[in-house]
Amino acid sequence: MSKVSGIHIVIDRLLVPDCMFLQTGSRRIFFMIPWQGRQTIIGTTERLESCSCDEVKINEADIDYLLDCANSYLQEPLRREDVCQAFLGIRPLIKGKHETDATSMSRDYKIEVIDRDQSRLINVYGGKLTTCLSMAEKVAAQFKPDN
Repeated sequence: MSKVSGIHIVIDRLLVPDCMFLQTGSRRIFFMIPWQGRQTIIGTTERLESCSCDEVKINEADIDYLLDCANSYLQEPLRREDVCQAFLGIRPLIKGKHETDATSMSRDYKIEVIDRDQSRLINVYGGKLTTCLSMAEKVAAQFKPDN
């Protein structure tokens, strides 16, 4: 497993009327989502992390990257002072033997079930937005009496 962080920034004005998935010059996907009727969330970055989860921090390069991505589509460019908030999440991705770049890692998921005595521990690794329903169904199936 590898830890991959991703940040989102919040702009204190509405930039788009609906959720938009856009592409960067290097063919990566990012999005702009209207939020709470008056703000916009822009995301996300992907950075492979080697430190502990508690040590992962948002850096200015992440924020600049998202601003640059958005500005390539916007008529009125965003500036650093337009960012009213930023937040970060970390997810485990399944790393192949020779992968060193977070963007090339698989978005497949793995479900690990550990049964000990009368307890069952289920770990879920990887995944993505488009697989979350099937992943949830498979996890829920682990709680059926026949499993």
